[in-house]
Amino acid sequence: NHSWLEEMLEFAPGVPDEMQKLVVDPQTSGGLALFVTPEQMTSLMKETPDAVEIGSVQEGPPRILVA
Repeated sequence: NHSWLEEMLEFAPGVPDEMQKLVVDPQTSGGLALFVTPEQMTSLMKETPDAVEIGSVQEGPPRILVA
């Protein structure tokens, strides 16, 4: 996973090594993200109390910033 994401994955200063390893661990990278429109987010957060907003989609080249 790390080699596949290497060119678009960036970690902010201070992100611990163990968190960086967890992000690219193949045992934890499947089925963790659900992408919804901003309009759907409010409803989803009410219906799913354990849901957590982790980011947003922006225009531009592919990039994942973990902060």
